[in-house]
Amino acid sequence: MITQKQTQMFAAQVGIRNVGFCEIEVILTHLLQLLGEAGLSPKLAFKGGTVLRKMFFGVNRRISTDLDFTLADDTDQEELFLELMGAFDKPYRGLRFSYPKGEKDCYINDGTISV
Repeated sequence: MITQKQTQMFAAQVGIRNVGFCEIEVILTHLLQLLGEAGLSPKLAFKGGTVLRKMFFGVNRRISTDLDFTLADDTDQEELFLELMGAFDKPYRGLRFSYPKGEKDCYINDGTISV
């Protein structure tokens, strides 16, 4: 679990006043670490607004809350999607993630996976 104190400390370290933004940033970082530790990162190319902000522009840009990926190899996209959802179903560092099962917020489209 991420405590309010931890979020406030992170906000102070990076110079952001919006604690809600920092909560999202910490959760997205944990999700990306989870994908790496689950061995899924080599199969995915991270793309979209979140990667641009996290890798190039920094925390002072518009917040994007979704994670977009393109398949990086010839892994079956439906199999990979199930692996992703399986990884998210397990607790990670005291956090439990959920996703809208059956909703259009998690989808595969022509080699693109959006969560």
